[in-house]
Amino acid sequence: MMRMRLLSYPELFLVVAPVMIFALVPLYRDSHQPDSPIAKEVYDMGGGNAARVPAAHLESWFSAHPEFAKHVREECMQPARADAHDRGADGKVCAAVGVLL
Repeated sequence: MMRMRLLSYPELFLVVAPVMIFALVPLYRDSHQPDSPIAKEVYDMGGGNAARVPAAHLESWFSAHPEFAKHVREECMQPARADAHDRGADGKVCAAVGVLL
């Protein structure tokens, strides 16, 4: 009869670490990337995740980036987008640039 031996800590780490990495990477990415199109533009430009940052942060960030704020304001006023971002992160971004939906 063959006896099973216990894994040492380094061996256990080599087995568990890759499993943990593959399990946690998708969770990290999903929690930090905005899904809505306008909020994603703001995130890509360095304004932060609109769903997570306070509205005051977005307002001050847009005041420091007036050209981008103008672009976002135009995006927010497009009729095709009005229904899509009335409450979520896009709505928060649009309110920060002065477009009330």
